[in-house]
Amino acid sequence: RLGLMTGSAQSGCHGFPVGSVAAADDDPQALLGEHLADLFPDTPVTARDQCRPCLCHVPPFHFRPVPSLLYRNPMFTQLHAGMQAALTLAVKADAAGEIPIGAVVTDPTGRIIGEGWNQPESSYDPTAHAEMLAIRQACATLGNWRLTDCTLYVTLEPCPMCAWASIQARVGRVVFGAGNVTYGAAGGAVNLYQLTPAAHRIEVLGGIGDVAATALLDGFFAKRRSPDSLH
Repeated sequence: RLGLMTGSAQSGCHGFPVGSVAAADDDPQALLGEHLADLFPDTPVTARDQCRPCLCHVPPFHFRPVPSLLYRNPMFTQLHAGMQAALTLAVKADAAGEIPIGAVVTDPTGRIIGEGWNQPESSYDPTAHAEMLAIRQACATLGNWRLTDCTLYVTLEPCPMCAWASIQARVGRVVFGAGNVTYGAAGGAVNLYQLTPAAHRIEVLGGIGDVAATALLDGFFAKRRSPDSLH
């Protein structure tokens, strides 16, 4: 069962917005909440699964639950804000018929300097993944190919191409939502971040917003497999 459960930082859940909210076109958070509610109309908000984020660091790569007390730390507020922005872009990808994956890059102050959503189908470019587009835009914004101390947020664990691009860009931290056991390069299938030298070690945090990210992906592929999509 996929979905979200409302809550606060103290409750230990992500607290991404759910349910129908007015003026969704003007509010990205409302847009995401309305979209998820459409995907799971029969699931009561109170019954939605609680998000269980985790931290992972390399090397060695490992997951461990984040104590709910840590949600009171301002760092986690910033992490959730960044992932919220990436999830909103994933909704844009879904609306365009692309696999719903979104990404943003923020500078050390939390300001978004690059964003992207999956566009391989519309651009006829196999490298037009959300992370690649966000990294390119961030580099252009800074006028520098080095994204030192910047954070890459992406709704799905990066593939090998995108993981290596983040390494080459000297990103300081990578935050992803849903894991990817098939193509994930941050421990899901392989872990390219273990190959980075100590001088360019990247902190990796996984599971932030994983339930919302998984809901978007599952909803997308469920629509693709539905009988109506074959006509």
